[in-house]
Amino acid sequence: MRTLVAAVLGIAVLAAVATGLIKQGVGRVQKIEIEGLNSEVTQRLQSKLEFAKGSMFWNLNTRRLLGIVTSDPWVEAAELQRLLPDRLRIRAQSRVPLAVLADKKGGFEYVDEKNRIIASAPDIKAAEYPILVKSGFRENVKLREEAVELLKSLPVEGDLSRDSMGELKFDSEAGFIMTLGETGVLINLGKENLHLRLDRVRRVVQYLNQHGIDASRIDSDYSKKVLVKLKTRR
Repeated sequence: MRTLVAAVLGIAVLAAVATGLIKQGVGRVQKIEIEGLNSEVTQRLQSKLEFAKGSMFWNLNTRRLLGIVTSDPWVEAAELQRLLPDRLRIRAQSRVPLAVLADKKGGFEYVDEKNRIIASAPDIKAAEYPILVKSGFRENVKLREEAVELLKSLPVEGDLSRDSMGELKFDSEAGFIMTLGETGVLINLGKENLHLRLDRVRRVVQYLNQHGIDASRIDSDYSKKVLVKLKTRR
């Protein structure tokens, strides 16, 4: 009998403690922390997840919350943690732009290394990335994939790199044509053996830069040679 009374009293005490903790907000979501994303995306997601504040931890639909986070075009992946007494922590992985795609209306859109169009890009930011111009890159996913793979094969910095790249376009007859950002040099790569031709062009560009030679065009669309057209001095 005493054992039963003690058990009942123990349960009553626990219930009272639990009730007190709940009244104090323990177990309810008060804060939502988001890591790994820029401030603009973080604020947007904080606003969308506001409804979850005040909910009990055990009543949360975590699948729904993660679905809201990963539906944002900038989010690659995310995971959620419950942190007592009152926090949710979301660790997200952001998509990283590789290039920007110029649209027919004069705007730009970010493209990542998996060939996915992320979101609109402000004009002021477009110049920070290689620009895929015209050429049907938006409609022709396979062609855009070739362009993306071509850009991925370039180093981030250097004489012939993503950093030095201005524009990349595709011509049905000439193939891929690059324009270097600072010098405006046109580089004709053709349609086949692109990585081999890129390596040849890279060595030519290095030589030209080392010797202060100004070129207007580099044509690598040949089996064994690269032709360089020099700028005409006036």
